[in-house]
Amino acid sequence: MDFRGILLEMIHNVEGSIASSFCGIDGIGVETVVLDKDIDANEAEVEISTMLKVIGEIANNLQAGNIRSFIFEAEKFNGLLEKCGNDYFICILLKPESNIGKARYVLRKYAKMIEKEI
Repeated sequence: MDFRGILLEMIHNVEGSIASSFCGIDGIGVETVVLDKDIDANEAEVEISTMLKVIGEIANNLQAGNIRSFIFEAEKFNGLLEKCGNDYFICILLKPESNIGKARYVLRKYAKMIEKEI
């Protein structure tokens, strides 16, 4: 399955998904699927990769090890991120009322699929 197919399948398995992306830790998208026209996918990828870097620095300062995943909850949407190897991550954006637990489980499943492809 191609990356777009993986992302499409993933967001259709989580009710309330509004976007998903597979990109490099530099913020450059490899593939993106957006269901909500109000989401600027390119901006989201860059900002989320910046969050990953900052959280990684915090984890380093705390000697916690490498970041594997993180979740943020905001007023308009929630975001979940899972690393795929050392250089990539996959993320999903959800409506606030979505089931974060299910999204986390599904995200991990599809992150493993992408890791096998890269």
